[in-house]
Amino acid sequence: MIAIYLNTKVKSSNFHTIILKKTLNQHTYIMGLGYAGGRVYDEFFGQFFTNESGEDIGKVSNSIGPYDWEKSIKISYDDETWEPKSECNEFFEQLDETETNVRDNMFSKLKEYILYGEDAENSQSEFPILKENSYTDLLSEIDEVYTNEFWDEEYLYITQESFWPLSLRFSD
Repeated sequence: MIAIYLNTKVKSSNFHTIILKKTLNQHTYIMGLGYAGGRVYDEFFGQFFTNESGEDIGKVSNSIGPYDWEKSIKISYDDETWEPKSECNEFFEQLDETETNVRDNMFSKLKEYILYGEDAENSQSEFPILKENSYTDLLSEIDEVYTNEFWDEEYLYITQESFWPLSLRFSD
């Protein structure tokens, strides 16, 4: 199942950010498309898991349709203060078959809600566009934020890290 978060609070377009999450084989995949500031929308795709030492390990790309991972991520926590310590390194590795299937599945789900890329351009928009009435299946709406029944905030502390390109941030 794919968890969905859709934030429609924005004045310059018809949505701010959409985030999709999927957990498979102890890995959590996060795909985001949203406002990055300065009239720019940006993309994110990442895979994360927590190792035996309690460190969060991940691979990320600043594309929702990547063929390669761009960075490796390691987030550990200070033993005394529990402050996160993030390491981000250049890392080029091709997505494997499972990762590619997850990416494609998540991107297909995203396209149920958003006109993006060539589809948005065909609608005369320089921005991604929320499809009309596409989010009527999302169950929860609070203050122009819509989610489905699978949504939780696990792993969303990553939005506080420097490798997260979108302007939307979740607090700890």
